[in-house]
Amino acid sequence: MAENDHEMRNISNDRQEQQNVPKPEAAQQNVAPLSPRSSLTAHEPATTRLRTPLWPIIVVLFYAAITLTSWVLLCIMSKRPFRGMDDYYDDDDYYDRQRQYLKANENCYKAAEILQTIAALLTIPVTSIICSVACVAYMQAASSRKSLNLRKIMALADQGWLSPRILWDRLPETGCLPLYIALGLTLIGSVSQILQNAFVDRESITAASGDDNFLGLMDVPDMLTKYAARPEGARIYRLRSLLESTSSEDSDVNLWIEEATMDKRNFQWFSSYGYNSSDKKNTYFTPLPYNFSSGAYPRPQYAPRISSVLDYVEIDTDEFQRECRNETDTGGFYANYVVNVDRGSAQSNLNITLEACMAGDLSSSPWKSTRDRQGITEVLYLQIFTHGSTSSGGRQYFKATADTSLGYFELPSHLNGQRPGPLLDKDPLAGNPSRGGNLEAVKREGSNVTYAGNAALMETSNKGPLLSLALALFGPGSFIASRLSNPAAYVVPPTIVGLVPIAACQGLYPLAKLMNTAGTGCVVNNNGEADTLSVIFSVHDLLASFTDPFLDDDSVHRAFSAGLFLANKLWLGQSTATMYGSSLHVNYDEGIPTYKPNISLVGLILGSLFLALHLLGLFLLAAYIAIMKPWASCMGAEVMVKMGTVYADVLGKAEGEAEWRQALQKLPGFIGDERPERETGRMQMGAVSGLRRTRWRRFEVLR
Repeated sequence: MAENDHEMRNISNDRQEQQNVPKPEAAQQNVAPLSPRSSLTAHEPATTRLRTPLWPIIVVLFYAAITLTSWVLLCIMSKRPFRGMDDYYDDDDYYDRQRQYLKANENCYKAAEILQTIAALLTIPVTSIICSVACVAYMQAASSRKSLNLRKIMALADQGWLSPRILWDRLPETGCLPLYIALGLTLIGSVSQILQNAFVDRESITAASGDDNFLGLMDVPDMLTKYAARPEGARIYRLRSLLESTSSEDSDVNLWIEEATMDKRNFQWFSSYGYNSSDKKNTYFTPLPYNFSSGAYPRPQYAPRISSVLDYVEIDTDEFQRECRNETDTGGFYANYVVNVDRGSAQSNLNITLEACMAGDLSSSPWKSTRDRQGITEVLYLQIFTHGSTSSGGRQYFKATADTSLGYFELPSHLNGQRPGPLLDKDPLAGNPSRGGNLEAVKREGSNVTYAGNAALMETSNKGPLLSLALALFGPGSFIASRLSNPAAYVVPPTIVGLVPIAACQGLYPLAKLMNTAGTGCVVNNNGEADTLSVIFSVHDLLASFTDPFLDDDSVHRAFSAGLFLANKLWLGQSTATMYGSSLHVNYDEGIPTYKPNISLVGLILGSLFLALHLLGLFLLAAYIAIMKPWASCMGAEVMVKMGTVYADVLGKAEGEAEWRQALQKLPGFIGDERPERETGRMQMGAVSGLRRTRWRRFEVLR
């Protein structure tokens, strides 16, 4: 057996001589005896040609088709449906066809998600197999391949770019250009899939249905021109009813609150901590419910809004006397009530003084016929003095300043994330220009009510909210004016007093429930008294609540602020309840519920960038493989078995771990042509000359 082994090792040395010697008959049959004493025969060495492998290109094309299809579909559907519609809010088609398009889009989205999942599962296997084949091509012809040793080849065969053990512990020994390229390409591919999954969210939306609806409102310019001369005294009486019946716990569907953290829309928002305070929670009225949205309508919709901010402070006597005066002859508001009832002693006498005034000509509207943002400032001065058996207070002076803003804002919709827009400075409906200028209301000439002010102001159209509130509280026909001018009209007849229980409700105080006063806000039959004094006491109690030290400082501010809101509601709210029709259409589309991928711009850019880099790397490696024509199918078991056969003697002589490692580091890990000058080359480990890729070049296989 030893002799046979010796003969096999001599075959390589004798091949050159055997080629020049005429072959016997056995040799012509590709079989030659080794020696007269041996039963073994020697075959002609097997040869092969380098062929261009096409399957790596096919694999990359298949993977690229799946990955690109899923990503392109997701990117397209994040902006618009896959077919049939320019975007999700395109309303140019009929309802049924829109629904068909959206259903097809949902099915396409599901298919894209399936393809994305398949692509994610194939990313690492496809990258690894392409890199393995490229490693084989690298070890046979690359100029820098000579740095490869057996240890590095073993790491490549083990796909060390996927092995934490190799990358963490043995990278200094196994690191080489193919390993780094494979590692980088694998990381890029993995990051690409991670980004696609991280940046793509399923978003539920309401797409356009093509079924448009609209609500009719009154345009502000029309309110101030076309119907400007319409008498509005009835609105003051409606405001009085609201001031009597509204509680701070009442909700209002038209109360809009900027950046509200809750849906509770009651008049507690008009407290100083929720209105005109440091955190600037602005409240406003618009003639649409606070949860209104134009939905999937494709264009922005606008509506008028109005808000008033109140500043209510106590002032000194000098400022009051300087600013408050009777200007009823020139259109100002002035009311003065003085009651002195002598009840026999200074302690029991009843004294009431109320003086209210607003300077300037208030007989014409302060508003202009425009959709641009506009604001007005109104100032009301009050002098209040009450003295009687139930309370005793000093003379106090107050200044109420109301800053009111009117204009248009963008309604919530899909275009703004279902959030109302701010008050706009300029007309957003430029296509429908305002008509006319500032039209003054018709002035009413009539006799003044001695203490209740100019009755003509009651009929002034489009007046400011603070004037409306002042007329409702202190003007002609108000709670105070009517009871003090004719208290006998409110006296309960003696025949009825005994039938009515004590403290029974005879009416309601204005603002009482907004100021959170004790009780129910009722005017009661005062201990059964059936005379005018009890009526005057009801006025006394109302005015005393304005200066009651037992009430919190916020009570009057809250009540007046809520009153301003109610005045604004009655004025601007006429746009939804007018007998004259509407001049402004607010369109809305309830839409069709569906879903779509949501990809941010950053996600779209990063996802596309990493996907492009990964696919570019795979295509370059596939092209490199096709050009280099690797000598083995891939860097794996086939290569390692052949190299193990070549290095069997050397590795077999290694004793111990140290010699084994030393041998792995020294043995060449690259292959070349041992006989580049011959017609038939020979593959050999460590051969300097690379394997030539000419079409008819043949090589003896590695043994």
